[in-house]
Amino acid sequence: MNRKIHIGCGKDILEGWENYDVSQRGDDSVKILDMRDSLPFKNNEIDYIYSNHALEHITHAEAYEFLKECYRVLKLDGVLRIIIPCIDRAYNNMDDRYRKYLEDDGKPEDKTYGQFTVERISFDFGHKAIYTDKLLFTLLQIIGFEVKECEFERSGHRELDNLTSPHTVLKNESCALEATKKENKDVYGL
Repeated sequence: MNRKIHIGCGKDILEGWENYDVSQRGDDSVKILDMRDSLPFKNNEIDYIYSNHALEHITHAEAYEFLKECYRVLKLDGVLRIIIPCIDRAYNNMDDRYRKYLEDDGKPEDKTYGQFTVERISFDFGHKAIYTDKLLFTLLQIIGFEVKECEFERSGHRELDNLTSPHTVLKNESCALEATKKENKDVYGL
């Protein structure tokens, strides 16, 4: 049986997955895990890791270490599916529904929608880092993953297909990448 972990789950509990977040939020099925810490798994133990709109809640340096940890714990041919908000997509893919989502606190009159979008995605929602698909793609490649871009809710892996966000409006800003571990290498240089 495949071991599948969902990191940064928030309230989005996936059936058949081990769901982890920084807090349980009243759900005892969620296990506590801080992405800034070493992952509590052995080397080559996990088949699939899924993280949706969580990486941006830690700094770039912390995220890079987290991605190295994902590589360490994945089995050969294990897959990390990661979905993040991308600043360029948020800016270029605005529509009325997305604008309304961003305007939950109101848009200041002195700002354009482009400026407002960039500022909200960069500095609000608890975000500590912002990405482009190219930046995340490059970080994953440097670590040693084989990386491909995917559609928001589609995967070539049955276990990762149709995993959806409770906020489908996030599709406008999201980049979905799948990173496969094709070789065992020491990402820590030990």
